[in-house]
Amino acid sequence: MPFFSVLMPTRNRATLLRSSLLTAVDQKFQDYEIIVSDNNSTDDTKAVIEHFMKSSNKIRYVNPGRDLSMCDNWEYVLSQARGRYLVYLCDDDAFTLDSLSYIHDVLSRFEMNVLVWRSGGYNHPDIPDQRRLSFTYNYSSGELFEVASAPVIEALCRFDWSVNGIVPKMLNCAVAKEAIDACERRTGIFFVPPFPDFASVGQLLSTNRSYHFIDLPLYINGASKVSNAGIHFNRKQKHEEYVSLFGRDLLAGVPYRMSYLVNSYFYATWLLFQRIYPEAFTGGIDTEAYLKSLFIELTMFEDYEDVSAEFDQLSAYMRDFSGSGEMFERLWQEHQRAKENGSEPGRKAGSVRRLKSMAWAFAEKNERAFNFLARARGHKLHASSHKNVPSIGAAADILSGYLARQARPVAELSPIQVASLNFLQEQQQVARG
Repeated sequence: MPFFSVLMPTRNRATLLRSSLLTAVDQKFQDYEIIVSDNNSTDDTKAVIEHFMKSSNKIRYVNPGRDLSMCDNWEYVLSQARGRYLVYLCDDDAFTLDSLSYIHDVLSRFEMNVLVWRSGGYNHPDIPDQRRLSFTYNYSSGELFEVASAPVIEALCRFDWSVNGIVPKMLNCAVAKEAIDACERRTGIFFVPPFPDFASVGQLLSTNRSYHFIDLPLYINGASKVSNAGIHFNRKQKHEEYVSLFGRDLLAGVPYRMSYLVNSYFYATWLLFQRIYPEAFTGGIDTEAYLKSLFIELTMFEDYEDVSAEFDQLSAYMRDFSGSGEMFERLWQEHQRAKENGSEPGRKAGSVRRLKSMAWAFAEKNERAFNFLARARGHKLHASSHKNVPSIGAAADILSGYLARQARPVAELSPIQVASLNFLQEQQQVARG
């Protein structure tokens, strides 16, 4: 049994896959397998994989032989895994050279089912704007935390995306196979629709009272025009293509649904897990916060398409919910002032900016601001930004250099308990005695 199974679902992205697979093969750690699940691609995906298989015996190629939904393809490659811990690597993402080695050392020293880490963000060469070839990651504390699941679930149900950077989405964590088996005994499959990454969030938070988070960027999330991360390019077409393979209504039961905004699908996800795990999802879903998150998400598309009809629809939803037009008008005026000033003014607008940033969590996978855990230990947050980085592999080299300096020896780590999202305030009170 290998220590890790690195699982790579892919479909018709051979060019992206080539760079990603290279970072999976080029690891210092050796006790792992790589399983690439080719979701019935029609490009040269298989040829790319076979090329790597000539020089690496770690790779297994699997193909379901028919078109699968994204969730079903993630489930299919999961069924092929033989490792003790499972790690997903998307075809537009990357590891650093030492990622698996350091993760292995942490998992070997501490008994844990789920280990989450932070990510950097890279924009592939096909992104057609000023962000192309850019790479950004946040400086980190290197600390290890044990995070209580309950307050994170509560934050998700009120659409507080400040927790996005530390929830276990399988793209940013290693999960014990036995922990996934426990979920499947409850639900039949692990990756319940509509989004596989947030299906894992609901499953793992519901079945683990706590999980671990290492404050290090050990992974790179890539954004490409052809991947879901670049959803602002051909947004509606991508949504239609995505939902078509499920063959059913993914937004059943969602109030004030907007079919082309991902926050509607997040609402559907939390509804689903309320039914599956009522003992974990004990609170209600905050519909007012949901409507505000739709507004913030919609503003992200203004530079790419005409969204006036969707704003009109959302305005009608807010009027129906609140009984007046005040909610929409307040958000609209604040948004217009922010555009005129070139920034988000004031404390209230700063909150909008954070929501606006995190609404892109699914779309851009480019973590930007969440680090209350690092700040709670007195570590001041800064970001490192790089332009004209020619490939995600080059970005991985940059990040490897940072990790060589910043990653703490595992022997020095001791998990810090995080029982609530007011952790920073609690630490300050303790410090004052």
